[in-house]
Amino acid sequence: MITKCNICDNVSLFLLKKDGFSVFKCQKCDLSFVFPQPTPDMLRGSVYSGKYQANKIAELKKVALDSKKIRIIDYIKANIQKGKKILDIGCSNGEFIFKLKEIGYECFGVELNKGTYEIAKNNGLNVQNCILEEAGFKDSFFDVIFLGDIIEHVADPDNFIRECRRILKSEGIIIISTPNMDCFWSKSTLILYNIFGIPWSSVTPPYHLYQFSVDNLDLLMKNFNFIVKDGWFSGPPVLKYELGQTHVWGNFKRDKSLGNIVKLLLTAILYPALYSINILTAPLNQKDFGMVRVYKK
Repeated sequence: MITKCNICDNVSLFLLKKDGFSVFKCQKCDLSFVFPQPTPDMLRGSVYSGKYQANKIAELKKVALDSKKIRIIDYIKANIQKGKKILDIGCSNGEFIFKLKEIGYECFGVELNKGTYEIAKNNGLNVQNCILEEAGFKDSFFDVIFLGDIIEHVADPDNFIRECRRILKSEGIIIISTPNMDCFWSKSTLILYNIFGIPWSSVTPPYHLYQFSVDNLDLLMKNFNFIVKDGWFSGPPVLKYELGQTHVWGNFKRDKSLGNIVKLLLTAILYPALYSINILTAPLNQKDFGMVRVYKK
């Protein structure tokens, strides 16, 4: 089966199937994406409702941000004057903009999940329970737009970035954090899938619909006349999370076949080994799994 890439419009071929969803890969820019995409009703209903992010802290004063978000806040403090307008798209419980509001920025958020939206609202934040395209922001309204691990969840990145550009001021910036598939961790674990059939932890449909690399994310932003301003990298999520995303333990519990036993043992040996190699070689690698890219309008 063949489809077209949403970024460069080139041929994309079937790569693998996971959790009932087909993942395709562009033969030119290497974008990986779910095709066909889940319906909007599915995303609003069964995916981003109910228990999704149900473990989020309700009292935001007690939240300690992770190092990745702290670095982004430090970047904003160093480059953006206090009092400027900042939008966090997919703001979850609002912990990121809560900290920015505390230090003097005018903050806004949009969040599709009702539960985490209510936490943000109850903590006095200016948030809307909707997707970006429904929020109705004015043209050229924001100085900074933060896409914190959200662009990979968006069903139509083209329309999404087009709307971001519309509401961003001239000279404004977009900060994007998202997984980078062009790195040792993702490439090596994909090899494990190709050789041993161990489900690839880097793709997580129906939550992550698009999986970017530095080059194809830059290409997407260039299509809308954004210029790369800055960027940096961080390591993959904790090993326990990556192991969980292979689903080998759940598959084994449902079916204790010889094939699932072998996959479970191989995953238990090879994933920690590759994870250790990734940590040891990180100082030598130009790119890692977690990327942050800053673009200027």
